Amino acid sequence: MRWRFWGAFVAGLAVAAPVWAAHELDRLDLALRRAALELTAGRPGDAAGAMARLAAEPGTASRADLATLLRAESELLNGDVEVARGRLEALAASRDRFVRTQAAAHRIGLALAALDAAPDVDALRVQARLALGVWDRERQDDAPLVDLAAACVARMVGEGAPAAAWLERARRGAGTPAAALLRGEEALARGDADAARREFETLERQAPEVWTGWAQAWGTIGLARARMAAGDRPGARARLAQVSGTSPLGAEARLYAAQLAYADHDVETAAGLLTGLNVALGDAALATEADLLRLQVALDRGAFAAAESLGLDIEQRAPERLAAAGHSAERLLELDVQAWHAARATATLKHLASEDVLRGVASPTELAGDADVVRVATAAPDSARRDCIVLLPLVVHEVEPATARAWRDATRRAGAGAGRVAELARAAARAPPPKTHPLALQDRRRAAQPTPQAARAAH
Repeated sequence: MRWRFWGAFVAGLAVAAPVWAAHELDRLDLALRRAALELTAGRPGDAAGAMARLAAEPGTASRADLATLLRAESELLNGDVEVARGRLEALAASRDRFVRTQAAAHRIGLALAALDAAPDVDALRVQARLALGVWDRERQDDAPLVDLAAACVARMVGEGAPAAAWLERARRGAGTPAAALLRGEEALARGDADAARREFETLERQAPEVWTGWAQAWGTIGLARARMAAGDRPGARARLAQVSGTSPLGAEARLYAAQLAYADHDVETAAGLLTGLNVALGDAALATEADLLRLQVALDRGAFAAAESLGLDIEQRAPERLAAAGHSAERLLELDVQAWHAARATATLKHLASEDVLRGVASPTELAGDADVVRVATAAPDSARRDCIVLLPLVVHEVEPATARAWRDATRRAGAGAGRVAELARAAARAPPPKTHPLALQDRRRAAQPTPQAARAAH
């Protein structure tokens, strides 16, 4: 579990709760304080136990409902999902608006996780629709990430119009980056370049710390893709050139720009963009794709000896390099379910502090917040990401014909493909007639181009 969120909370509570004041608190307040201390120490099971022992006596309805909410949140963080679900559903009848809203938000997170694990189970789809209805009734405007999750749930149960409405509501505050990204990708998928441009412009304007710079960079790449969709290839190439830095994302943008330059017959620009690219890519499949394009550029420039040498090098190294690469370095837009529930529990603790049940809380930067819920992560084995839900795979550009990217996808799906990359490299080294060249992205009409063997014979 991710207990980095609770930070220095314990010290604030300990200082703020003198021993002499304990006698002035009723059992519910004592239970709430004890549960808060246990949660901040990373012991959600003990927090739930404290609520069960100390909150046995009835108090005011408002305090009792807050106690039930915090107990359910402790159970969620301890992995007791079904027990917590029952308590959250019962809180729909609470007279406390804050409690009802928090419970409704947690139910959206539970529905999202359940549908992600078993999307075709009818009972879970019914529960999800009920959760959406409750959130629609109880929602407040200060929870855009709950609206974002509600949009994902609605999409999973096949309710397109409500999903679009929830996503529009999420497009503010902390929900802006993810909502803009999802709306931009949807616009590109339906061919609406203008709508995509507006969303990616919003993404590009995000602060540098959002997703550690990925939001800004992905916004720029999205604008390039929108220009491509509108038929503005020079504008797309100019936008890609604006993705700066040596991060893998910047390197992938350079590879994309090189492929566009080559397709536009600008071989020299393509060659310049490919220089030193492999080290920055940090991904075996993309590095092989860059090598294949570099080989084609060498053929076009008449550097036949260099092309043959590069082809042999690809043939020898690519299969082993791709096999050793393991899972892809593809990036994913993820929602961390554990962070989701922890962030909502943090909001509950802050509410208790405002109600003077807890006399102090740590600063927001030391606690779980909305920034911890949605993030960009590198694809990893499923067991390492069991608490994360993929909202969107992030691919810089579509699969190019007859390149390593296509074979990378084949390798990931079926455990095959490296041999095909080597086959392509051998074919390129033999330089067959250009109209049937397996690596050509376009027909360059090089019918008169000599083969490497003829070039060597001429020397």
